[in-house]
Amino acid sequence: MKILAIDTSGPNCNVAVLEEDMEHTMLRYNTDVDHNNSKPVEAHSVRHDGAASEQHMTHDAFHHNADNIVEAHSVRQGKVIANFTINIGKTHSETLLPLVDELLKFSNISLNDIDAFACCVGPGSFTGIRIGIATMKGFALSLNKPTISVSTLEGLAYNVPTFDGLVCSILDAKNNNVYSALYKLDTAPQMIGDYLTNSIDSLIEEIKKHDEKVLFVGDGAISYHDMLQNELNERAFFAPYYFNGQSAVSIAKAAFDKLNQYGINYSDELHPLYLRKSQAERMLEET
Repeated sequence: MKILAIDTSGPNCNVAVLEEDMEHTMLRYNTDVDHNNSKPVEAHSVRHDGAASEQHMTHDAFHHNADNIVEAHSVRQGKVIANFTINIGKTHSETLLPLVDELLKFSNISLNDIDAFACCVGPGSFTGIRIGIATMKGFALSLNKPTISVSTLEGLAYNVPTFDGLVCSILDAKNNNVYSALYKLDTAPQMIGDYLTNSIDSLIEEIKKHDEKVLFVGDGAISYHDMLQNELNERAFFAPYYFNGQSAVSIAKAAFDKLNQYGINYSDELHPLYLRKSQAERMLEET
């Protein structure tokens, strides 16, 4: 099974194709370590054919070794066939379709080979989200294939391979406002509560209600790094810089999990996830 996924919610235009891979055993680690004396993470994925692969996150939030394994899960994963990202100052309406075309050509895949279409539905750029949704709807309708919607915040949570605490996906909504959501990592990220659209101060107060360490991921983790660190102290951890961008690969992985959970025929409507009104709408209401 192959999934074509896109993310046009930010400045980058992201396109990826993933194919269902063989079953893996995911090892979950105990990450209760000394914040001031920690080492890179090793998130191991052991294939059932005996081979092993590893992902490394160089960040002081993590320190793992074989003795720290606390749980193992067998899951089916998506193997990345191709992943293209471009940000050259052009609009997504100019870059998305050519990028999809080039990705399929390089992968020797046609649209007919795609079994499902996954799309990031926001929050993020209002125009970019609408362009992405319209494109994927067109593909799916013409081929009678399912569509799967994934939020930007959920996609960011999928950027994090492992963390024994809460993951807070956070996007900078400007003027000290953020879009955010809290997740607990299991075999797949599970959202705790609802999406949060409020000030950074309100988010910090919400997080203080949870007696757990928190890993922040997303551009808001960069914008408000110092404030989060000062307010939460040793409870605040931050994903490596390169994990803070939106990724079509993570959108596809989330889509695979939804198909595994709800069945191969699962499909949902692609609708923009607007957590607040656009700037133009807000300005119109103020006049």
